[in-house]
Amino acid sequence: MGAARVEILDKLIPGWNDVAPGQVADDATFRDHLDQVVAYLAEHGHMPTFSSVDGSALARWLSRVKGASRGRGNMAWSPEREVLIREKLPGWLSGGPE
Repeated sequence: MGAARVEILDKLIPGWNDVAPGQVADDATFRDHLDQVVAYLAEHGHMPTFSSVDGSALARWLSRVKGASRGRGNMAWSPEREVLIREKLPGWLSGGPE
């Protein structure tokens, strides 16, 4: 599949190309993405957005995280991941200040 089609699918259906339901994604990868979001926030002063060139992939990932925390999508979710998100991005998961 061409890169343009992958980009369109990523925008329209976040998470379409990830692990199948029930599969547990690598926790190290989860932590790495979370660290990238924290670094982005520190550098730019705001959360990554879908329209930002350097932050759109992170914004899509965050959308999947929020969905997973609410029982939607196919991202593996666990209490450990919730603790990590709440520690590194206080208030974000519950819709509070970013």
